[in-house]
Amino acid sequence: MNTDIILGENEVEVKGDLVMESGSVRFANSEVPMLYAFASGTKNPERSIISHSPNNQDWGVVYRDQGDKVIFQAAGHPVMTVELKAPPVSLVDAVKDATRPESFPIPSGGLKRFDGTRPIGTIGSGSKDKKDDSSAGQDVPGRVGIGTDSPQHNLHVNGSAAGTQGFKTLSDARCKENVETIDGALETVQALRGVTFDWQAEACEGMNVAAGPQVGF
Repeated sequence: MNTDIILGENEVEVKGDLVMESGSVRFANSEVPMLYAFASGTKNPERSIISHSPNNQDWGVVYRDQGDKVIFQAAGHPVMTVELKAPPVSLVDAVKDATRPESFPIPSGGLKRFDGTRPIGTIGSGSKDKKDDSSAGQDVPGRVGIGTDSPQHNLHVNGSAAGTQGFKTLSDARCKENVETIDGALETVQALRGVTFDWQAEACEGMNVAAGPQVGF
């Protein structure tokens, strides 16, 4: 296999495979990215960033450009997925950045206008070669999936989860309104129908359901 190594003023371009029999690759201290997965675009094919070896390319870390996901996989199956999302952008920062020619272009979906707490509108248009951060400011943070490459919740576990302490739900009365006592709360709880059941694994494709009798409502 032919490999072309092109030396530029500030970069080295390799066309083909670069094989090192021994030694390591060292990068100088810098603030620029060490590696780029793509040359341009935002809808590139899914690409493995780090693979175990040429014969085991489906073991390692994959970047999925459409959806902006980093997927750790084993034999092609997702082990953990980290979904990337842009942070909220305030109206003041959006206008300030839009006036700078070197700034990040306003995305195609527009930047969200804020009243200080929630998005109340959209401004601007975007660049086709920049990541669309139109989700900025929405209540859709980056999600993490365990055993799935399509997490639907902030933390989505496809299977069981365990811990040495109980799951904690954070609550603050200062963040609530329209708080009313439920009439007949005890009777409502007592009326719940407890059941045992078995999962139909064939009907739950892609879900890592538990075998044997289960307890629920």
